[in-house]
Amino acid sequence: MTTMESLTEQREDLRRPCFFMAVDYVTDNHVFTESIQDISTNGLFIETRKPLPVGTNINMVFTDYDKLRVIKISGNVIRATSDGIAVKFIFDNQRQETVIQSFVRSI
Repeated sequence: MTTMESLTEQREDLRRPCFFMAVDYVTDNHVFTESIQDISTNGLFIETRKPLPVGTNINMVFTDYDKLRVIKISGNVIRATSDGIAVKFIFDNQRQETVIQSFVRSI
């Protein structure tokens, strides 16, 4: 196994697939509603046909499947493909990070 394969396997182990989980996000006075493909404690991948440029900051809101927890968090687009955007979370405080960790473990 190459180093790259090893890193890819480690990274994918941390991701949790999200089926039919909507996310609302805002940037530059534009509002979007799309689907989350997968999520980890560091970020998520949003499926979209209109990817934002790398470096774009966004504000996101999403809920768990039971709609009991509302998550509000900022992020930065770190990768854009024809399938969507990879977003790294920007934690404002330790509480936000703890909430995301708990959320990801619950999926």
